Amino acid sequence: MGTKERLDLVKKLLKQEPLIDGHNDLPWNIRKFVHNRLARLQLEDLRQGPGPWSRSKWSQTDLSRLRAGFVGGQFWAAYVPCESQYLNAVQLTLEQVDVIKRVIAKYPAHLRAATSADDILKGVNLEGFLPKVLGTTDMRLDVTSMVGG
Repeated sequence: MGTKERLDLVKKLLKQEPLIDGHNDLPWNIRKFVHNRLARLQLEDLRQGPGPWSRSKWSQTDLSRLRAGFVGGQFWAAYVPCESQYLNAVQLTLEQVDVIKRVIAKYPAHLRAATSADDILKGVNLEGFLPKVLGTTDMRLDVTSMVGG
């Protein structure tokens, strides 16, 4: 089987059985690169824009590449770095959750939040929609800072 035939087979399989990306740090890169200012985020194709998106080894997520790769959904991580423990981990996590919700709201024709398995199944079966599951990547949060303890 030649390269074209293998690629056609992979595309056919991914259309039938969508790939779910198990971890994506795009929200943290949005914080790093554009300081959560979504007006500066053009998620359609980040390769075309100015750096650091076009030069980043760590951020290769945009709508055109997700579609080209037949990605059926993603887990977007509300990541916070280790050094934030006991400092501002709660604040950073809430900011990450906020930016994820705002990115989904900015691209309603392409992205949907998924809060259940049913949402994921519905999302992958809708042409053009990518379900996004949100979650924290670790438990460095000092929740006493949220409750005044």
